[in-house]
Amino acid sequence: MKNYFKQFVLILEKKVQLRQKYAINEEAILSYLKENHTTAKKLKDILELELTHIKQVRPDIIASWKYYAEFEKIWEKLELSRS
Repeated sequence: MKNYFKQFVLILEKKVQLRQKYAINEEAILSYLKENHTTAKKLKDILELELTHIKQVRPDIIASWKYYAEFEKIWEKLELSRS
């Protein structure tokens, strides 16, 4: 029984490592958006629509979103480069 659990743990650790290796994180998404203007535009349009109310009522919440701020910077650069 002990040997079974040792093998199980080893296989489980390998699976965890594999998932971590191929996991998508925030930086990967931002990098993708930098390279794909059409997708970034679609996301920008959706966020503008969905966040209208919260931007008006609780801008402090929006200001606390690190990756949203990064996306906004990326979007500004994309727009400037298209001008």
